[in-house]
Amino acid sequence: KNLCDDVTLNSLPVFVLIGSKEQHADRPVPEIMEAFQRQIPAKYFTGVILKGANHGFRNREKELGKEMAKWISSVPL
Repeated sequence: KNLCDDVTLNSLPVFVLIGSKEQHADRPVPEIMEAFQRQIPAKYFTGVILKGANHGFRNREKELGKEMAKWISSVPL
């Protein structure tokens, strides 16, 4: 099933942030991001791969916060 079969997901902004060293990934991180990109309309999708970060973003919290804040401030009200 496509994530965007649900009308709600076709019209809400989506932010996906994954660490490049995600240890729970079932495939390479770029492939995970591509899967999201295929299923979410481009005008609603923002994806970031945080280089060197693992699942918990340990020791990368400041960069994580900056990326999240940047995305939140970019979402139209």
